[in-house]
Amino acid sequence: MLYLLECILLQHLFLNFKSKFIEWTQHRKVDYEFIFEPPIYEKSTNSSKFTTKLKVEGILVGTGTGYTKKEAQQLACKDALCRIKQKSFKKELNSIKPDISLIKDPNNTNINN
Repeated sequence: MLYLLECILLQHLFLNFKSKFIEWTQHRKVDYEFIFEPPIYEKSTNSSKFTTKLKVEGILVGTGTGYTKKEAQQLACKDALCRIKQKSFKKELNSIKPDISLIKDPNNTNINN
C-alpha cells in the first residue's frame, strides 16, 4: 500500500520523470540503459505504439508504452522511480554493486534512502 502511495505522490511531484531518474543514476554513479523495442502498429487507431524498457546495472526497473518514444521513456522512468524505492531493488543493486552503499552526500548522510 505504501509503495502505491509513493508512486502516486511521485506522479504529482514530477512531470519530467526522465530527468529525475537520470539525476538519481548520476548521483549514485550507476549505469542505466534504455532498450527500445520495435514499434507495434495498431490498425484500429492507425498509429504505432512504442515500448521502452529501462535497466539499472542490468536490472530491469521500468517499462513504458506510449504513442511516442518520448512518452514511452517518461513512463519507463516513472515506473523505475517507483521500483528503485523498494527494498528488494536496493538489496539486488547492492549485491551487484556493493560500493553503492558507501556513497555519501556532502552532509555525510547516506543517500540510498
